[in-house]
Amino acid sequence: MQDERLLDFDPADRPFFQDILNKRRQSYLKLLQHPEIHGKDFWDVVVITAIDEAQQQYYEHQIEQKKRRGEIPACVKYHVVPDPPGAKIGCGGATLVVLDILEKEYGDKLDQYRVMLIHAGGYSKRLANHTISGKIFCPIPFFLNEGSPSITMLEMKFMLFMEFPKKMRGGIFLAASDDIELLESEGCDFTRPGVTALAHPALSSIGLTHGVFVLDKSEIPHLKKNNNSTVKCLKFLHKPTLDTMKNEGALVEGQNFEVFVDSNFFFDRDVSKKLMQFYKSNPLDFEVDAYGDFLQPMGEQATDSYLGNTRTTGSVNESLKKARRGLFDILKGTQMNVIPFLPSLFIHIGTSSEYIQHLTENLPNFGYQRWVFSQVAPTVSKVKGEISPETSIQYSLLSDTVTVSRKSVVEYCKFLSPNPVTVGDHCILSQVYFPSESVENIPPGVLMHTLVLKDNTFVTIAFGVDDDLKASDSQLEKIKLRNLPVSQALSHVGLQVEDVWDEKSRSNASLWNASLFPVAPTPEESAHLSLKFLKILEAISHGNKPESMDWTKFKRISLNTAISQKDMHAQSYIFRNKHEEMITFQCVKDLLKKEEDVTKWLPKLHMIMASLLPLRETGEFSLKTREKLDSLLSLCENELHQNFHHYDDHIDDHKQLIESRAYFSLSTLVGEISRRFEENHGMALHYKGWSDRLNKKASSLLRDILIHPYVTQPFVQVESVIPMGRSVRQTMPARIILAGGWSDTPPFCLERGGDIVNMAININGKHPIVVTCSHLPEPVIRFVSKDTNTKHEFSISESAEAIFAYANPTESLALHKACFAFCLFPQLCVEEGRQKISEFPELCRKFLGNSGFELATDVDIPKGSGLGTSSILMLGCVRAIRKYFQLESNLKVESNLKVENKLKVESEDLDREMNAVLAIEQMLTTGGGWQDQIGGGIPGIKFTTTKSGPVPHYQVEDIELDQDHVNVLNERLIVVYTGKTRLAKTVLYNVVDNWCLRREGIMEILLAIKDRARDMHLVFKEFSQRKLDEISEIDSDFSKLGFILNQIRKLNIDLEKSISNDYLDTLFSGIDEFVTGSNIIGAGSGGFILGYLKRDQTREALRQYLKKNFPEAEVSDMTLDLTL
Repeated sequence: MQDERLLDFDPADRPFFQDILNKRRQSYLKLLQHPEIHGKDFWDVVVITAIDEAQQQYYEHQIEQKKRRGEIPACVKYHVVPDPPGAKIGCGGATLVVLDILEKEYGDKLDQYRVMLIHAGGYSKRLANHTISGKIFCPIPFFLNEGSPSITMLEMKFMLFMEFPKKMRGGIFLAASDDIELLESEGCDFTRPGVTALAHPALSSIGLTHGVFVLDKSEIPHLKKNNNSTVKCLKFLHKPTLDTMKNEGALVEGQNFEVFVDSNFFFDRDVSKKLMQFYKSNPLDFEVDAYGDFLQPMGEQATDSYLGNTRTTGSVNESLKKARRGLFDILKGTQMNVIPFLPSLFIHIGTSSEYIQHLTENLPNFGYQRWVFSQVAPTVSKVKGEISPETSIQYSLLSDTVTVSRKSVVEYCKFLSPNPVTVGDHCILSQVYFPSESVENIPPGVLMHTLVLKDNTFVTIAFGVDDDLKASDSQLEKIKLRNLPVSQALSHVGLQVEDVWDEKSRSNASLWNASLFPVAPTPEESAHLSLKFLKILEAISHGNKPESMDWTKFKRISLNTAISQKDMHAQSYIFRNKHEEMITFQCVKDLLKKEEDVTKWLPKLHMIMASLLPLRETGEFSLKTREKLDSLLSLCENELHQNFHHYDDHIDDHKQLIESRAYFSLSTLVGEISRRFEENHGMALHYKGWSDRLNKKASSLLRDILIHPYVTQPFVQVESVIPMGRSVRQTMPARIILAGGWSDTPPFCLERGGDIVNMAININGKHPIVVTCSHLPEPVIRFVSKDTNTKHEFSISESAEAIFAYANPTESLALHKACFAFCLFPQLCVEEGRQKISEFPELCRKFLGNSGFELATDVDIPKGSGLGTSSILMLGCVRAIRKYFQLESNLKVESNLKVENKLKVESEDLDREMNAVLAIEQMLTTGGGWQDQIGGGIPGIKFTTTKSGPVPHYQVEDIELDQDHVNVLNERLIVVYTGKTRLAKTVLYNVVDNWCLRREGIMEILLAIKDRARDMHLVFKEFSQRKLDEISEIDSDFSKLGFILNQIRKLNIDLEKSISNDYLDTLFSGIDEFVTGSNIIGAGSGGFILGYLKRDQTREALRQYLKKNFPEAEVSDMTLDLTL
């Protein structure tokens, strides 16, 4: 198939046309944003013609939607006028019908009204993919601004002719619905009497199928570029032959073009009255052409020689001759003016070949897009497809296995295939859903388009793009299908001529009325059957044996019948509204999979942005717009739940973990939408509530991931009623995090695994955390915090709700409540178990009898110190409760956790104990990681790693140090209390949120933090093997450790700015001369600083420096703890 040359222009003029398009865009945007200012210079009335009432209703629906979305000005009076039933009356007849309606509606106001009349009725037989919807609402790959939907031909017409109304007196501007004109409007004048037509320079070959103006030869040399002066037209030729152009003097000499062709024209009120005079005395039952029959009588040299011309009509009956004579007599002598636009582009998009050529090649030269709101869905296939740069892909969903060849148009299609598949060149695929498993290669040069019928069935028409649907022949000789005689094609699918054309239609047989296409219950099956037919034709044309098919078993209809049975609202709903929602969801899936920053999602979700466009353009947001946006978001929410397994390659098997991240991301997206409204606006509250609900769902899923393993197998197995007088005491060290902090925090550690180096420490020579569990004689639950002097006592029979109210970590004794509830009643801590809290008293009696229980804690560490206090305290509570209730296994846990030389600890019991604390953190909503309980729950210095997974599995490697090396480490280890406390939750929430949002750079930072933990692990191993007399080597080890601490501090600050502050920055700078490096311990913004003394510095010197310069700070006495 060869490419036609459909557009001829000087490449040097390309910037000019691009600039014109951009200026019109800006003017149109101003109109939409401020119609009260700019509306007075726009059209007063816009009329669009339709072929029937069904098309009229569709057009009116489209107009209302566009007005509501702020895509067209609402200040205009819109009318959609269908052709009257009965015989076809052509665009001229439709014009007369419109004039009659306008006269009755507006009367003398038409003397001032500037009316734009767009002829959009017709079946578009030469561009079958827009047969039912009409070309006026066909999508044009052009954006008014970023985030807005692509426009349709209607907005393009409005935009391109923005400047005309202000240069116009009352009258009608008649425009076609299938062309684009790029021209400069400065200097235009539409105030002259009669008709003023737009004229475009073109090759004579273009004039063969358009109107051609004959101008005064003496005026042509005076025409200047961008002057746009108005000249008189001597004569109008309608689709003339080349000889006619020569004989009538239409050819232009000495220019880089040959003729001036027509496009749109304006006629004043006097011409309208003349046309109405004709209409009132000439009832129409034949086709009248608004160009050939209205314009040919005009001009100084007009003659009636065209009255019997059959070139443009095929035949001329007596009624048409009479009408032409009547129009000629009324319009003869009417002044005809022409504005020759030099340069200008007339881009006609009326045929399949024009559609392909302009969308894939010509329009992109001037700022139109090739790729519009489409998504490529990833597959596991190793063979990937390729989209040619010379294509037009609009609103389509393609798998990455699909290859689209050059010069093909794919619009509103779903083409998902797990296997490689190719769309041939020069194809038009419109609103086609190909079946995912059985899709085959699409032959080159085909047009496929699916229609929805009134009985909720589907038919996919399939032709060659060059097939002539109009060509009729009772002998079938002229009818070609994919360049094959139609009779030959029919024989291969078991059809006879009478199966395709009934007796009535056989006398006028054509592809238009050929009952070829099977009706199917789904669009996929419909497309599959029609594609099979095309494949048969392809095989025949290549001389191959085609697949045998029996077409007689299918109900088949023609395109003509399909149009009569069309359901335009269902067509729009399925292939526009629901289809756009599907693309939006695919985009959300892709953004999740690519782990892109959620805060930057919204501008990439074009359908959602389009829903918000009225808010941006007009400040208004209608109920209908909200319904569409809600439908989009609801689809995403529901589909995220159904299709969770597609979002993340790293954690592909872990449903709830992936689902949690998806809901959190969607929550953030909806929150971004809520902030587009003023704070107290109803829509702001609506979407904020939606966002909060999704956030809660995400948090609940993450919490339940960690709690559910303990529902089926509780952490504490109560063996019998606890004897009176029983008491258990559990002590715990604190911990210092050395490297890897934040990589242990859910959900990052669950998605990417964690790497931590930390150590257990004594403070002032002892364990600073003490937990006791005691029997109480009365049936109460008592929680005690000795260090805060707080005590709460609850009656077992009445206080279930109060005990399970642990979700606020700042509430007194919330930690005690959560530990008690989790260890003994995990089934009541998950979302679905909260309704069973009333069973709490009965469950308590099973192991407490008529007695009670006390959980008391005493912590000798400053609150908010960053030493892992809360998590280690939880671990202490868990161990104490377990010892208390499991009478025969008091020492099981601790014996499993003693780390011997170079032992890599890896046990199920370790996992359950450490993950129990993770679960409690989620219950408290503090959401901490696992490194605190590892650091304080296992003695010594450890390097701990976990891999991705819904429940962490710990590998703990002891860094073996003999007592001499421990002494050296304790001598060099410096821990400085900053005098400032902090609540980890605030900083933690920010980091976790940023990870869930995939904020830009966070992935790289967290992975770098993990790398530094591995670096530190290696340095400690080297240190453990040093001989103590290798002083310079040991100094080098501590220098490396300090350097790594400095690196980690910088990474932490990059991760979350609030980790440091001016006070801490100054303190870090002050102690630099004493230490090889330093970092904050814990979540930052206060607490303790860790460093290693330089060999020539002393602890006392640092203490005196702090006393003088930072009186709130002090050196703390902390040492490595090697025992439990």
